[in-house]
Amino acid sequence: DSSTIQPEVFASVVTPGKELAEQWRRRGIRLHAYHSPTVYWLAFNMADPVMSASPSLRRAICLGVDVETYVDVLFNGRGKRAVNCLPGSLEHLDAAGYAAHLEAGPGRYFRYDPHTARELLDAARQELAAAGLLVGETLPPLRIDLPGSDSHYAKMGDFFRQQLAAIGLDAAVELNDWSTFQGKVHAGRTQLHAAGLRAPDGRADSFLRVYYSGDGGGAPGYRNEHFDALYARARTMPDGPARTRLQVEMVRIISDDCPALMLTEPESFVLVRDWVRNVKPHPVGYGYDKYLRIDAERRRQLDGRED
Repeated sequence: DSSTIQPEVFASVVTPGKELAEQWRRRGIRLHAYHSPTVYWLAFNMADPVMSASPSLRRAICLGVDVETYVDVLFNGRGKRAVNCLPGSLEHLDAAGYAAHLEAGPGRYFRYDPHTARELLDAARQELAAAGLLVGETLPPLRIDLPGSDSHYAKMGDFFRQQLAAIGLDAAVELNDWSTFQGKVHAGRTQLHAAGLRAPDGRADSFLRVYYSGDGGGAPGYRNEHFDALYARARTMPDGPARTRLQVEMVRIISDDCPALMLTEPESFVLVRDWVRNVKPHPVGYGYDKYLRIDAERRRQLDGRED
């Protein structure tokens, strides 16, 4: 009745203009494409001595990964680069949060600039040398944990490893089953790991809460006293210009501290047969399948065998 689109066949189903190919439209199939309030990132464990000791290393990693190519190669272009910790898809869900996203603007390290990344690694060597963490004169190798072991995550790991190698960083990738990955993250045994959030209520506060240490913190090991103070003030304020100003300042703190490499805001594509009614994808919430209606007679007529 409905289906997502596998990466291997995406180009034969969806045109470069992100419309359904004519051969599928002729068969009565419809395409629904939509953004949800979601951001994926590569989290840096700030409890890890290497990651916490070198802001320059974190910034170099952010600048050294070509996220636009990452979206194209691994996700068939389904999405866009996340330029700060708030998703642009808040536009129709949280007007104040969207205003904060726009006013804060793209983080200066959330862009692809391998030349500047290599320059920052020189500063990283000094920071890590001062902390006694250099391996001779060499930057220590990095470890990236991913939450799956199938071919998609293998390709993702290869992409990160190649991108970091191009700027002079050695990274090992560990593919995990979900429970093992969760155990590592909760125990603080990762150095870098894939993470993300789909806000259950479509509010900017959900994404800022990730970096607030007052509730135990969602970003591993991250603590910024100024950010915490701003968040504690903003969380009880009504929407308005004063609250937006605080959110803008918080977003800019995260963009400068770089406790994570912001990766993508995904775009979802769903195919639906013409006998399915009441289809209207919603970016937040769950349980909408109960409203779907099936035209059983139409389905019996076609029986999945359109010419």
